[in-house]
Amino acid sequence: GIDAGGVNRLTSSLTGVQWSAWGTVEGDVTGAQLNWLAAQSKGHVLGLQSAFYDQAGSLSGIQFGIVNLSGRTEGIQIGLVNMADSMKGLQIGLVNAIRTGGAFPVFPIVNWSF
Repeated sequence: GIDAGGVNRLTSSLTGVQWSAWGTVEGDVTGAQLNWLAAQSKGHVLGLQSAFYDQAGSLSGIQFGIVNLSGRTEGIQIGLVNMADSMKGLQIGLVNAIRTGGAFPVFPIVNWSF
């Protein structure tokens, strides 16, 4: 479904699209969080997160924002600051950090792990 509004908080999972200024999902996201300021999911995101600040417990898909944070990540992070605990994929940005298993722990412009 669609979860639209100013400040949205779901205490369960989301299947569909969240569109708001600030959105938080306590569970998993399957679909997209397209928020202006923040897109947060405590669970797994399968799809797209796009906001000024993106945060996911784990990610299979794309994070596109100014600051992107994720636990286990499979996919792409595009932003000024990208941070992942572990990654199979690509980071593009000013500061790119992969805590475990990256080509480099921290590297500018691009970092990866495959």
